[in-house]
Amino acid sequence: DINQKVYIENSPVLGDGAGEGALNNCQSFADAHVANPAAPTVKVCGTGIKATFFLRGRCEGYYEHQKTVGSCNKGAASESCESWSPANDAKFGAYQSYLIEQC
Repeated sequence: DINQKVYIENSPVLGDGAGEGALNNCQSFADAHVANPAAPTVKVCGTGIKATFFLRGRCEGYYEHQKTVGSCNKGAASESCESWSPANDAKFGAYQSYLIEQC
């Protein structure tokens, strides 16, 4: 589905030409994103995928320090997007890894 896309700092990491390699594989944020407390801004588009972002590396949960972005709502518009950034929660600027999964 061409509407399933994930962006980090406005760069596609899934879909939109980035391929499907990130699906179901734990990914680390770039060092520049971890070092910058105002980054990353993430955006998940489509209703068939979600991305979970983790404070720890290797996509390991740590208490409440993970955030899932993505609607997974088949009733929503197929091109709908959800975004999250340190502007929503300053702690997000220290997050280190993410996992993109199908709903």
